Amino acid sequence: MTVVLDRPDKAVGCGISREMYNMSSNCILLVYTSALRAEADTIHDYTAFVARVVVSRT
Repeated sequence: MTVVLDRPDKAVGCGISREMYNMSSNCILLVYTSALRAEADTIHDYTAFVARVVVSRT
């Protein structure tokens, strides 16, 4: 899925996580959020992320 945010009235829905890929070495990724990130809510291990996604889809 590709989302092009080329107008100020476009946005990606809440609660959506994406794997970012095919980015240039000088790319800047900008993230907007309405709350501070809690370290306990962050998954740093890709295998754990995939396991959680699989469980949530079943």
